[in-house]
Formats: sequence, structure tokens, C-alpha cells
Amino acid sequence: MNPRINSHSQNPEDPDKKIVSKNETIGGISNCPPILKERYQVVKPLGESVWNHTFLAIDQDKPSKPPCIIKEFVNLDDRKDLVFQGQGVIPTFSCNPVQLDKIGKHPQIPELLASVEHDGHRYLVQEYIEGRDLATELIEDGVFSEHKIWQILNQLLPVLEFIHDHHLIHGDIKPENIICRTKPGTNTQEFV
Repeated sequence: MNPRINSHSQNPEDPDKKIVSKNETIGGISNCPPILKERYQVVKPLGESVWNHTFLAIDQDKPSKPPCIIKEFVNLDDRKDLVFQGQGVIPTFSCNPVQLDKIGKHPQIPELLASVEHDGHRYLVQEYIEGRDLATELIEDGVFSEHKIWQILNQLLPVLEFIHDHHLIHGDIKPENIICRTKPGTNTQEFV
């Protein structure tokens, strides 16, 4: 789970509602079933954001039982107790299955495997990317050198350009969402 637990401030206009910003977690209980679509078996929670809960899962339909990621999106109609401050709308990039399917063809963007509606909640199943996230790398390895920062930017900026060329905004770029993986067939690393 995300280690940042935030206490939400009271809304002065309506004391029954709490104000949250986009970097906060909303808490609450996930509605994700243990097996989604009779195929994707939840293994463990990975984290949460203001928009979603994320789980590691296994694709039970494939013989190799590969890992995948399930994102359960918050049903804003169920969260009348929250006022979303400064967010506008939920980032299209992360929750629109049609758009994700289009841009998922990029080698540095996880492929969309399924889009599921279950009990009034939206779930997206995506390819699992093996590797450490940038936040973990920073904690474990310490401050990045200037060379490393340029390497990260040189690999990520073309991906953002690709996303923006499709008229989308990522809306949730943070170290926890950037995965460092070894390129298939090489010893070099790339950021996804």
C-alpha cells in the first residue's frame, strides 16, 4: 500500500465533506472481487491513489499464469464525502479503456488486457512490468547523478510526447508510476 497516509482537511463550506488533493490517498475499502471476470485472480494490493486501488493479479486463463495489474477506479458517486480540490476530471490516460487501448501499442506503455465493469465499478487489467519503481530505486540507491536524471528524461519525454500526440494527459506522473526494467534481450535498462 502507499505509505503516504493523509488526513484530509475539513471543507469549510460543508463540514461533512473532506477536501483531498491529487497526491493524497482517499482510503476506503476496495470492492475488487478475489477473481475478476472469472479470470484475473488478485494476489495482493500494491497501492492506492486518489483515483484508484491497484492490485497484483494472475491471469488464470493463460497456461503460464502471467502476472498482471488490476486498477479499480473510485466510483465518485460513492464518495459524496470528498471534494476533489484542483483535479478537474479524472485523468483520461489512466481510466479510459478506448484511449489506453490505442496508446498501449507503445513499447514503454503497459498493454491494456481487459476493461471490466463489475458491481458498478470500473476495472482495467494491464500488462505487469517487472522491475523497480523510481521511488524504490531512489530510496535504495540514493540520490541520482545528473547523468541518471538525463537518462530518465531522455527515455520518458518521448513517451509523454506520444501520449500528448494522442491528445491525452497522463495526470499521475510520479516516481511510484515509473518502472525501471531491463530491455528484453539486452543488459540495458529503460523506464516504463
